[in-house]
Amino acid sequence: MLMMNNNRDSFTQGFSFIELLIVIAIIGVTLSIAVPSFQSLIASNRLTTSANSLVSALQLAKSEAIKSNRLVVVSNNGTWANGWVVFAEKNSLTNFDQDSDEPTISSFDPLNTGFTVNPTNVYANRVIYRPDGRSTANGSFYFCSPPDIADFRRVVIAPTGRVRVETPASSGIAYGPPNCPGNG
Repeated sequence: MLMMNNNRDSFTQGFSFIELLIVIAIIGVTLSIAVPSFQSLIASNRLTTSANSLVSALQLAKSEAIKSNRLVVVSNNGTWANGWVVFAEKNSLTNFDQDSDEPTISSFDPLNTGFTVNPTNVYANRVIYRPDGRSTANGSFYFCSPPDIADFRRVVIAPTGRVRVETPASSGIAYGPPNCPGNG
């Protein structure tokens, strides 16, 4: 008759200290490789979100200008990094500043900390859309990541009112434009 060994000493449970140290070392190496990639991915997503937010504001302003047959303004909140607001200009003097009788159509949040936006050829911190859908701006906005990541998005506004977004790949600029901090 065969007897089974019921001795629990023949089975070991858990990890040895050396096995635990090896697993911790493998996790540490994996994280040290993965974390910088995730930081770049997060920065890229934040840039895209910020640029798309401005594109949404500009498209909304163009649509409202055509629909309401009046001037519609996209204006910054002190600086473009502090966010922006869309409102219809109602004054006959057309001062392009939001007055108490000019309600906000939409407002947009500020940029994430460390990110910047640098306008080029944008008149007096605002973009104005006419009732025919054309824009007063013929310029662009560079949305820049922190200098250690050196990524950007460029929102380009044509006088026709058309808006497009460029990435480093589509613009031909490999390491960020001169308009971004920390770049050439």
